[in-house]
Amino acid sequence: MYSTPTLATRFARNTRVLRADVPLSEDQMRTAAPSVFAEGKHASRSERYTYIPTIEVLRGLRKEGFEPFMVAQGASRIEGKAAYTKHMIRMRHAGQVSTRPEANEIILINSHDGASSYQMLAGCSGSSAAMAWWWATWWGTSASRTRATSRAR
Repeated sequence: MYSTPTLATRFARNTRVLRADVPLSEDQMRTAAPSVFAEGKHASRSERYTYIPTIEVLRGLRKEGFEPFMVAQGASRIEGKAAYTKHMIRMRHAGQVSTRPEANEIILINSHDGASSYQMLAGCSGSSAAMAWWWATWWGTSASRTRATSRAR
């Protein structure tokens, strides 16, 4: 039996999404997902919360040749939380952004308001099992997650 893989997080239907066949600029991403650029944690987070700046992770991956081609940000019903809410960035290596229907990807998920923990996931678009095997072998694992919330363990 085959099942469709899903992310360990969900986004609502009113999520802002920007997708392109060419790498997205920081200005484009800022328009669709301003929380990627949050300069700190939301005021509701305690001192135990570890702030992980998504934009710095993104810039580090860009230095390694990965480019964002999709960005999404969830909506918030709470006044003032939109600049900190859950966001996702899908990245591909520069040569794979628009050239192939199947490509290896890095998926970053984060929030700065406690809605989601920081997650960096490896994946591949398309249905090629061989590509999934290659990706997992190349990275040595299929997913890497770091918990960055204020919840007690």
